[in-house]
Amino acid sequence: AEFALERVHDNGLYRASLEYNLGLLEHAHGSLSLAKQHFERALGLYEAADDPQDASACRLALGVIVKEQGDPELALELFQAAYTQSHADLGLQHPDTATALSSLAAAQSALGMLRVALQNFENAIAVFRAALGPTHHAVASGLINAGAVEFELAEYEDALVHHHEALEIYRASLPENHPRLAIAVDNMAALQLRLGNY
Repeated sequence: AEFALERVHDNGLYRASLEYNLGLLEHAHGSLSLAKQHFERALGLYEAADDPQDASACRLALGVIVKEQGDPELALELFQAAYTQSHADLGLQHPDTATALSSLAAAQSALGMLRVALQNFENAIAVFRAALGPTHHAVASGLINAGAVEFELAEYEDALVHHHEALEIYRASLPENHPRLAIAVDNMAALQLRLGNY
């Protein structure tokens, strides 16, 4: 790709795409600092090219990195900017907007903003259900996130409902030894423990 880019006269968007994908690879490899550098370069190039949607994707990716690096405040800013842009460009009912809203909710939850985080998770779940169908993995992930916040709020019965629904989605769509099933079952066990159902 590097050699190909040298032959392209106006390679700004191609270079941005390469930087973004290199960032994804470095993140998957566990190299957070390198991933951050690639995403930051990609974001600058997308902004220079006036490409707001790809810039939003970069902000989401950057937010994930800085959150993993222990900076939830900066992650919150990046997720908020990505959500605002997606909302403006795609509307509230688009799954990309719901993804940004879900990321924003995760950052809010990490900062102790539990009520607003729960509301945002529930709004994102509603969009995922309508846009992708009730058994999509995005719905299940949203349900688990909402249940985790309800656990923190000591709303165990509500959390149990959300985790149970997520577990049923995973059971219907994943192999029986998939790690997501283990996570869902573990969440259910923790809730039953809090409810005294030993």
